[in-house]
Amino acid sequence: MDDNIHIELVTPEEADEWLNDMINILEGHDANVVGTILFMLEDLTEFITQNDLRKRQFMKFVAEQHGNKEAVH
Repeated sequence: MDDNIHIELVTPEEADEWLNDMINILEGHDANVVGTILFMLEDLTEFITQNDLRKRQFMKFVAEQHGNKEAVH
C-alpha cells in the first residue's frame, strides 16, 4: 500500500462526470460520501463565484499551484 496521496488536477467536467458515475454505481455509505462531496463542491463553487474578488483570488491561487506543479491542499 502506498502511504502517499496523489492528487491530480482535473477539469470540472471530469470531476462532475466521475462523481455522477460513482453516485449511480455505489451503494450505502459510499454513495452517501459521494453525495456529500457533490453538495460540498456545489456550496464551495457558489461561495467562490458569488464575489468577484474572491473568484479572482481563487483563480490566481489555482493557476499558481498548477503552474508550480504543487498539489492544492
